[in-house]
This record gives sequence, C-alpha cells and structure tokens, in this order.
Amino acid sequence: MPGVQGLTLVISPLIALMKDQVDALCRRGVKAANLDSTLSAERASWVKQEVLSGAMKILYVAPERSASTLHLCLLLNLFL
Repeated sequence: MPGVQGLTLVISPLIALMKDQVDALCRRGVKAANLDSTLSAERASWVKQEVLSGAMKILYVAPERSASTLHLCLLLNLFL
C-alpha cells in the first residue's frame, strides 16, 4: 500500500476468514497479519513488534484479543 501511512485494524470473530484474508493480502505484497488465539507466543510477539515499528499495514484481531488490556495498551502506544 504505497503512500498509505498508519495501521488499519480489522476486528473479526472468524479466525479462518482472517487467515484467508491475510494470506491473500500478503500474496499481493501488503504487510498484513492476524492476532488471535491460534498463534504461538513467538508469532504473536513478532506481529506486535511489526505493529509497534509501523511496518504492519493491516492487522486482523479477534474480539477476545481486542478487549484485553495488553492489546489496548499496544494500540494506545501507537497513538501516543
């Protein structure tokens, strides 16, 4: 997404759909990831680092993740 700055956050309860959409975006060269309960701790940590660095363009998050304190702090960090 050349020329577009910031992060697009998509909250979706359908983990399989999130994965399909992320895979399709990545094939098109878009820096996208999902953050949900199926990820290993290592992968989740990588996703968070990519978000904080500004490298991630689209982040799909499951509702249970978007409501947690840790994820709220992560998101607030982006806007401070």
